[in-house]
Amino acid sequence: MSDVLELADQLDRLIRPTGMLWRIEAMTGLRLGELEALLAVSEGADHARAVARATRQPEAAAAATVQTLLQRALVGRHHHPAASGASTARMLHITERGRIVVQQVVAIRIRLAEALVLALGEHRTRAIRVSIEQLAGVLEEPGATRSARP
Repeated sequence: MSDVLELADQLDRLIRPTGMLWRIEAMTGLRLGELEALLAVSEGADHARAVARATRQPEAAAAATVQTLLQRALVGRHHHPAASGASTARMLHITERGRIVVQQVVAIRIRLAEALVLALGEHRTRAIRVSIEQLAGVLEEPGATRSARP
């Protein structure tokens, strides 16, 4: 049982905000949820419900996040091409300003990952990669998070 609790503590350390996340948030001025929503729109989420699904946020939270992105001019709204002129159906799209932020996030992540690899060295980086792949494989298996019962 102590091994399980120790592993849970270690996983918590990985999941909680890290220096990398803090740096990305500081450089972009956006919180993690806002970044995730912006990335979702950049990948095709065209309304708040789609953003909620893509980011696994409740719809109300996604709607509030989208509103913040609209206010910051990172996303915009447009009419659906099939909607009539009087329709209020509005879809989301990423703005040029939003695209620039997405490009910044990608560049920051690459630079930080490179610094991490250099700090860890080739051998430890390879070992961590193997471990992460194995962990991801286990977590992606159906029922993987259910506890085993005798």
